[in-house]
Amino acid sequence: MVRSRAVLIAAVATLAVVAGCQAPTPELNLVMTDYAFEPKQLSLTPGQRAVLVLQNKGTMEHNLEIPELGLNSQPVAPGQTVKLDVAGPARVYKLLCTIPGHEEQGMVGELRVQRR
Repeated sequence: MVRSRAVLIAAVATLAVVAGCQAPTPELNLVMTDYAFEPKQLSLTPGQRAVLVLQNKGTMEHNLEIPELGLNSQPVAPGQTVKLDVAGPARVYKLLCTIPGHEEQGMVGELRVQRR
């Protein structure tokens, strides 16, 4: 009885330590300049959640849309930073700025969700 109680206490303690050691959600930095995303390509593994950190280093307002995931950022003013959660199944997703004329001038990129 004493032994089984000690085993139970050890198991509970181990679970508490493991639960407290979950890795933080990774951040993916995406810089928005006038008519470009830097980098042009971001990567995640299937099922992995990440935080997209959008930094507008351009001189005009930009945004980010990932149509296939239904993800849209608010407009990001020059000098502003916005964070968005992202996750999705394996495939390549298009990143684009939906401010009129920006996509046509090359403000596009890719989010690759694939096994490494």
